[in-house]
Amino acid sequence: MNYQDPSGHGPLDFLNPFSKKKTLMQRRRNADLAIEKNPALKRYKSIADGSEKKEELKTISDTGKALGVFDELLKERDIYEDHTGNIMYNMAMDIFKVESYRILESIVISNEKILDNILPSYTTTQSPTANSSSTSHTPLPEANKITRAR
Repeated sequence: MNYQDPSGHGPLDFLNPFSKKKTLMQRRRNADLAIEKNPALKRYKSIADGSEKKEELKTISDTGKALGVFDELLKERDIYEDHTGNIMYNMAMDIFKVESYRILESIVISNEKILDNILPSYTTTQSPTANSSSTSHTPLPEANKITRAR
């Protein structure tokens, strides 16, 4: 009625593809929540605080969601770490699930590489004052980045 749809469930919702887009503030909030839930993402806090690009903030939140999936898999014992720290999948797991988790694992690693590449532009080293603190980036080893979420 009167071209309004307060419920958001109208049949013409597909006409406005931008109606479901998140604002920069929503993306920043999601990135902050991902960092809060996944300590391995704390090194990207400067990106979350300073980025004006939705794609960068989305990369942080998407990586956090994926790490949450792996945390659940660890809790359910569907995955485990071998003696070298690599992720191993339960042999009883469906092969299609295993493959989808391997794809998710590669996405997380790819996202972390993207974030690591842009991190220097958001990381500054300042002399400590009453109003500022020193921020630096320490590179983490490449092997098995997924397990750092724990």
